[in-house]
Amino acid sequence: MLSNVQVLPGASSVARLGEVLLWFETGPNGGGLMVTQLLQEVQGVASGSVPSHQMGARLAAVLNAGDAEAVPALAAATPEDGGLRVVVHGWGAVVADGVHVPNGWVDQVVTDRRSFFLGRNTVTPMVPTSSSTLDLEDGVVPGDGVSFSLSTATEPSPRPGAGPGAPAPPQGPPPVAWPPPRPAPEPPAAEQVSAPLRPPPTAPSSGGSPAGRLVLDDGSSAVLERTCVLGSTPHTSPAVQTGVAIPLTVVGPGVAGVHAEVRVDAAGVAVRDLGAAPTHVLPPGALAWTPLAPGQVMPISPGTRIALGRRTFSYERP
Repeated sequence: MLSNVQVLPGASSVARLGEVLLWFETGPNGGGLMVTQLLQEVQGVASGSVPSHQMGARLAAVLNAGDAEAVPALAAATPEDGGLRVVVHGWGAVVADGVHVPNGWVDQVVTDRRSFFLGRNTVTPMVPTSSSTLDLEDGVVPGDGVSFSLSTATEPSPRPGAGPGAPAPPQGPPPVAWPPPRPAPEPPAAEQVSAPLRPPPTAPSSGGSPAGRLVLDDGSSAVLERTCVLGSTPHTSPAVQTGVAIPLTVVGPGVAGVHAEVRVDAAGVAVRDLGAAPTHVLPPGALAWTPLAPGQVMPISPGTRIALGRRTFSYERP
């Protein structure tokens, strides 16, 4: 069951229909008839007329049948088989017990997790607190994300007559690794980029002021506070897993799972190609993109543009 459902304020929307939660983009790139149809499919899952394992296929059918420019980003979730079925599209994100689930298009059951965040993947996820009194019930409210806890019927209950000293129910197995990256090298073409994931609140900082921002061509951005790894599944990088860097997710044609690194240190900011797929750099005033060799490090200045496959963004500093 879903509990402690807290909404992060914002201009997007959060809906709860029974045991189904849905975050979706609103505004120029989302809304209207398509959102109504998505909510109808979610209502079908909530009512039991549509099996939860069909939620992803139902939502995908609505998205694929509509105007591509009106397709909203979304993240949906509902309890299923002792875990949580999550469906993610576009700029949506899912964070499960502090672990980022790969975004882009996702339809999977997440098990052995209890605290979740659904929402825009350029915001810092909220963490549910046991003292919170806010618990969203049915309805649609403004919000850039929603955090919640999950309890399942598979957890053992205390024995009849057991007193306060009874042992706690055993926990499930340790978390499993997410799927490995799937490189797809291509040169830069169209100038679009998937919004990156901001680091969780517990991520250590570099100790100084931010080094600037990585700005996406859709207008969204992420604060560059420390070294980060970019790619479609950057959390699989050893640097991220050991805490040396934070993950910034970029999904699109030609983007490898662990594609490039933006370094932040006393010497300044630099880009390093990680060898899985081509990385291109366009310094301010340059007339042509410069391809980086595998492992090559290039210092960058504000105004520099970076291409991972067909996704581009720029490094800016106020």
